[in-house]
Amino acid sequence: MQPFPNNRSFKPPTPVSDEVKTEIWRAFMADPQTNSVRNLASRYHLSIKRVDAILRLKGVEEHFKKGQELQTGFLRGMEHILGVHRPGTQPIRNRPNEASERHDVDEADAQDEMAGSDAARQRYQRMFWEPVPEGKEPVMPGILEAASQEAAARKKAQEAAKSNPRLTPEYHSKVNERVKMVHAAGRPPVKFVDVGGKFLDLKSIARREQESERRSKIKAKKKQEVSEMATSS
Repeated sequence: MQPFPNNRSFKPPTPVSDEVKTEIWRAFMADPQTNSVRNLASRYHLSIKRVDAILRLKGVEEHFKKGQELQTGFLRGMEHILGVHRPGTQPIRNRPNEASERHDVDEADAQDEMAGSDAARQRYQRMFWEPVPEGKEPVMPGILEAASQEAAARKKAQEAAKSNPRLTPEYHSKVNERVKMVHAAGRPPVKFVDVGGKFLDLKSIARREQESERRSKIKAKKKQEVSEMATSS
């Protein structure tokens, strides 16, 4: 059985059954160390992101239950239409095309780990609707563009501030010594690269400078009071 039988090109991948999702949730809640997200992903031949999504949605489901039984009639019907494999009939780990599925999943996990949280991969803009009166121009695109330009300018200013010679005097004074190779007997060479102020926390530095200035003012004020008391006596 196939949904939308008149559309022969519609061939969605078989979803994970609710029984398998519940099994994953219970295994993780019973022992999160042994049944980690990575171990569960390998055991059930799913990507790490998908297992994480299953655990999150199952947690929401448990929160909404609160002692009440959920209506699952529509769920069972859709699983039947989509040909979901249940643990009692054909477990997901014993599918005939298990090797090819695991290869695709491993490739997806590798790409996700390699990309990390790189903002450049977020290449799709968020969709939104803005009601615009007739004869008027939309407002949100201009606001979003201005916010994007402001964020880019702020990032550029922060990078310039981190390159301040006052914060990293050795980095600017020793231009030819920023890369050092250390050779130890019986060990492979180790390369050290001075990155300057790349990882400096400017907010923390500003707080420390303000606190130092405040203490200096207090100390100067006390010194002046002592001097005035000595003069008057």
